[in-house]
Amino acid sequence: MRKPTTANQPATAEPEALQRLADRLCRAGLREPACLALQTLSPVAFLSSQLALFVQPFLRGSAWQPYADALTHETSWETLQQHLERNAQANRD
Repeated sequence: MRKPTTANQPATAEPEALQRLADRLCRAGLREPACLALQTLSPVAFLSSQLALFVQPFLRGSAWQPYADALTHETSWETLQQHLERNAQANRD
């Protein structure tokens, strides 16, 4: 059973899901489009998190479920962007 969290605080397993998602996006060569989308969505992060909540039932049992679960928190969108930026810096070094 999933631990209850506050609206702005993700559960403990979710930061790892966000890091894995950032890694997958970078490996697929989608870091730049993902960063652009995240910057575009940042003013409406609340609505984005609500959209992630909406699609959760459709993703049950799929490989995308942990990512949708993680993105249901407003702060997770910014965290994902930070992971993508860190991955880009690591690739430059």
